[in-house]
Amino acid sequence: MCGSEEVLAYWQRTLTPLPLEIPLPVDRPYPARPATARETRTLSGVPDAPDGVLFAAFVALLARYGQAADVTVGHDGLPVRVSLAHEPVFAELVRRVEDARQEAEAHRLPLEMLAEELRPRPTRGGGLFFNAVFATAARPAGDLPAPADLLWEVRDGLAQVTYAPGLFDADTADRLLAHYRTLLTDALDRPDRPADRLAPLGEREYRQVVHDWNATGHTVPAGTWPALFADQVRARPDAVALVFEDEQLTYAQLDERANRLAHALLARGAGPERIVALALPRSTDLIVAEVAVLKSGAAYLPIDHDYPADRIAYMLGDAAPVCVVTTAETVRDLPERDGTAPLVLDSPDTAAELAARPVHDPTDADRGAPLTVRGAAYVIYTSGSTGRPKGVVLAHSGVAKLVATQSERFGVGPHSRVLQFASPSFDVAFWDLCLGLLSGGRLVVVPAELRVPAAPLAAYAHAHGITFMILPPALLSALPDDVLLPPTATLLAGTERVSPELVGRYARGRMMFNAYGPTEATTNSTLGLCDPDIPAGAIVPIGVPDPGTRAYVLDARLRPVPVGVTGELHLAGEGLARGYLGRPGLTAERFVADPFGAPGERLYRTGDLVRWKGDGRLEFLGRADAQIKIRGFRIEPGEIESVLRGHPAVDQVTVIAREDRPGDRRLAAYVVPALDTAREDDPDALVEEWR
Repeated sequence: MCGSEEVLAYWQRTLTPLPLEIPLPVDRPYPARPATARETRTLSGVPDAPDGVLFAAFVALLARYGQAADVTVGHDGLPVRVSLAHEPVFAELVRRVEDARQEAEAHRLPLEMLAEELRPRPTRGGGLFFNAVFATAARPAGDLPAPADLLWEVRDGLAQVTYAPGLFDADTADRLLAHYRTLLTDALDRPDRPADRLAPLGEREYRQVVHDWNATGHTVPAGTWPALFADQVRARPDAVALVFEDEQLTYAQLDERANRLAHALLARGAGPERIVALALPRSTDLIVAEVAVLKSGAAYLPIDHDYPADRIAYMLGDAAPVCVVTTAETVRDLPERDGTAPLVLDSPDTAAELAARPVHDPTDADRGAPLTVRGAAYVIYTSGSTGRPKGVVLAHSGVAKLVATQSERFGVGPHSRVLQFASPSFDVAFWDLCLGLLSGGRLVVVPAELRVPAAPLAAYAHAHGITFMILPPALLSALPDDVLLPPTATLLAGTERVSPELVGRYARGRMMFNAYGPTEATTNSTLGLCDPDIPAGAIVPIGVPDPGTRAYVLDARLRPVPVGVTGELHLAGEGLARGYLGRPGLTAERFVADPFGAPGERLYRTGDLVRWKGDGRLEFLGRADAQIKIRGFRIEPGEIESVLRGHPAVDQVTVIAREDRPGDRRLAAYVVPALDTAREDDPDALVEEWR
């Protein structure tokens, strides 16, 4: 092999597969065409060290930014590819960097020739093979053969970064320089420490992301839902509390009906640490039943009777409710279960019984045990990756933080008219109860037939003077342009990604929030006030932590990541769920000890990838696993795949989310048929199970 062939073979080996672009903590999206403008920032006080050490510290910093074990940096006009596999200590990383640099120098070729031979896809900033360049006094950058997002130069105790101002703010550039100086100082002090454990965060930034941005204390005292509701009943017994179509109930009337039903439930075994299932249509009866279960001290389990029979049977069997509250029409479709007695609300016998039940609030003596803020309030089933849904047990401890959020962030109060749109099987419905009934305001339930993106929904909201509404982005996107929601009503969108186009359409002239929160943290965790002038292509922030909630962006070792760097969102505070019903192993996996809180406090690992912006707001970037959200519901593709694989005609299957039209996200299953299975006579068989 001649020399030129040997050189080219080296590069083919080294750059195959082609290097991945290093994720950098940019402030804005990359433009369609790379910008040429550049600015510089400089930082003094950089420790003196050999060039190889300075270079290795830059590689270690980029690896932390991208959480990568394979980093390629431009140096002296060449791509230098460094492996950080097997967690090298910093001294070993220095050797790897120097070896990679010397190998690249020994096989020097013009970058243009390498690009012509290997045909790399340009980086988003227009670079070839790398998007960051490192230079020293001994090996200056010179004329760059291709654009770089970052040009990093270190000499004489100074670090200078040349950056694209269209991507980075000056404050961000200063922060990156500070990260480098901090990490290099740590590396020189502890060269035998693994490179990925060196600290880039200084004390000020650590305090900011751990403490300052999580100063979310509030003044609402902890209390159970029934106790806070009783305060409103005493304060305004004759005010309208609940509206459904033309039916209205005052606070006193709602309280009386709920108390009668609560006593009936207690007679059937309800009480603290028991579960009562609710299989009711949208109506005043549904809200009365939810309030009644909470008053009894039990946790309510919403059952959507549109769910497949197998799913309903699983939920009832798994949760083992003492009673299911339902109607004569629905009870026929519910699977029978020993130990779960149906209470049919619209039967004459039930009506007679309720009329004879006490109208006073149940006492702890009636309940058989004290009702405390640690008691279970409701159970919501979410999708499970093993093919079966899992029940999340939420306590009354999260109620105070919801009340604080709705009063401090939205100004919800006795004047408010809250649109109750969410399905009862969706945890937002619990917040609706708090928004409407724990504020002294009015809860307005949307009839089932109006829960579609059309003019009648908007007309219903206008007719009832709605001032506050939580609506899913999919519905907002599908509303015709000529259908207008109440123009001054506060709007919460969330549960799935909110686009700049959606914000531009709805945020002008009103308060609109991008809301984020997993079921495991009591409905909501962060709120971002939307800017109607947000540019297309930008990420709509999910905002700042709610009162009573702390948000940490952490790496795999539960260490805070720098501002602008992607990490997994972990939540702490009053609203964390107790765990997963009957699944202690999964609970221990997802709820871990909080290293930043008081002894005994926990963190919930959300599985969501986010990053801090420089102003203390969070941006949602995606999932760390395969979980997806459609129309507000969390879906594990594995659950659907498990059901599909159960069909004898299916060999392999994968399920993904597709968005062929903006705002219209749907599930799609791709199936490889089993070739050794006879054709099913009935092509519609098992469709009900798949639904």
